[in-house]
Amino acid sequence: MIRILVMALFGRQGWEGRKPPLYKAAAAIAFCLALLSQTGVHAALGDLPVTNTVQSISSVNLNFGTAGSHQQLGLFLINSNDVTGFHITFTFQNKGFFKSGTRQFAMTNLVLNKISGTYGWGAGAEPVNVAITLDGAGSWTWTPGGVPSAETDAFLVEIAADWADQSSGIAGFYMEKVTPVIVSGP
Repeated sequence: MIRILVMALFGRQGWEGRKPPLYKAAAAIAFCLALLSQTGVHAALGDLPVTNTVQSISSVNLNFGTAGSHQQLGLFLINSNDVTGFHITFTFQNKGFFKSGTRQFAMTNLVLNKISGTYGWGAGAEPVNVAITLDGAGSWTWTPGGVPSAETDAFLVEIAADWADQSSGIAGFYMEKVTPVIVSGP
């Protein structure tokens, strides 16, 4: 690439102490800037391939020795350029209970909240304390609704919950696994 640029500026002979005409130097700079500006990492709405991704990270070191109030269970990073929108099913392995062997206790007031990122306008209201009600299989589907008019890019949401004070009987390692699956369409 550099050799091609040198030849475009100076001709086939190369550098040899010659200076390029100003218009050629300006054209070379514009060309380089155009190449460098094409480094975007997201796809615009409707671009191919269609992208629907969700990545998750769980919270650790939750304090069960006191009552939990709006405690973050996990973060979910969403990217979508699908013109039909998306929906995400969250499946709770223990159906909304923290479990350690045969011992368990329930989560209450499960909610979905926006943390940051770009949410495709027209894709419905951003989630703020959206109540999560698990079905018998421990699943819940968030459907933003509407038709997106822009891509959803690096959109970070959390699932938060409450729980009662467990200090009188808790011992062991308690966990709940939340698995997100994103699907195309409203």
